[in-house]
Amino acid sequence: MNNKLDALIVKLEADALATPGVVGLGEGLSKSGKPCLKLLVDIPPEKFVLPELLNIAEIEIEYIGQINAE
Repeated sequence: MNNKLDALIVKLEADALATPGVVGLGEGLSKSGKPCLKLLVDIPPEKFVLPELLNIAEIEIEYIGQINAE
């Protein structure tokens, strides 16, 4: 685990999950293979508006679609 990303998750989690379309937040690898914060969204990325508060270099948006309980 990356301590910098862990601290970022703690700092941003409540605001991120309060953002419409965001269903999760976690740690992962960017497309370039570097550690990053993954913002999991249930709306297509081209329709998702990233709030200024979450607009940081270490964040990557990942579309996962709707989550349904069974």
